[in-house]
Amino acid sequence: MNAPGRTVDDVRAYLLDQIGRALRRPSAYGGEVSLILLFRVLAFTDCREQQREEELAALQAREASGAAMVIGRVTAALGSRDTNAMASVYTEAAYRQGWLSLDRALPPDEYEHVRQTARPWCAEDRQLSDLLAEFGEPSVRWPTSEGCLGYGTANPADPLVFFHLKGSVLLATRFGDGDFFAGFTYTPAGKALRG
Repeated sequence: MNAPGRTVDDVRAYLLDQIGRALRRPSAYGGEVSLILLFRVLAFTDCREQQREEELAALQAREASGAAMVIGRVTAALGSRDTNAMASVYTEAAYRQGWLSLDRALPPDEYEHVRQTARPWCAEDRQLSDLLAEFGEPSVRWPTSEGCLGYGTANPADPLVFFHLKGSVLLATRFGDGDFFAGFTYTPAGKALRG
């Protein structure tokens, strides 16, 4: 006798879990191509192929994706290849689509503090410990030396604010839905790395 198959809800829950894991550890899950495939399958499962296509078109319109995909744009922006920074771009899309559970949703006043402070903070070099002391635990965190911290609220209409690090040194902050490169504000260390 055959065992009953999995339901669509089972498949969706599995895919959401896999996307959450792949976004936080992109190298362990096959990098950018795997993220694209997971997004495609989840969009199909949710009958949201059109929204997925619109997200991809928006990435290209913002110059966040091109012939070398998102990783190429991130490499140009940060001066080195950073798979976690690449994943942060897809994290924004997953968050907007309701496909990502935040580790910690900031209350509106904390989020506003992050948004108002992020760019001016980049006038000086900062360490990871400085970020955590000022803003607390992030909403999304990448657990390797090529680090990234993301801060956001429970409302996907509020854009996530990202801090890009190399080791424990802050290189830049990035947020906004406009031009990809204009969304970055660099610290002196970040400017030096870019050359």
